Amino acid sequence: MTNNKKILPLGLLSITFVIYGQPRTNIVPGQEVYSTTYYIAVDCQNQIYQVRFVRFLDANGQTIEDYNYGEDGRGGIPEPGSAAEASLKFVCSK
Repeated sequence: MTNNKKILPLGLLSITFVIYGQPRTNIVPGQEVYSTTYYIAVDCQNQIYQVRFVRFLDANGQTIEDYNYGEDGRGGIPEPGSAAEASLKFVCSK
């Protein structure tokens, strides 16, 4: 990433996994995951992102498990029309 990167604060990009009232059960073994929060870095010049931290939450919003990827996080170019693209555009407009 270039020097033109910004960090989205924890909680800005959150994806809910409840579909038709059912949580996801195949993400964290033995746990029902209701939502996930991502902490990502974005490269505004190249319009790419990198996931730094992921938090899985239960029905009460309590943490089930955290993954800290640091500088080695996965990333790429967001899908057109996705929440990731909208978040990247929002942050880079500031």
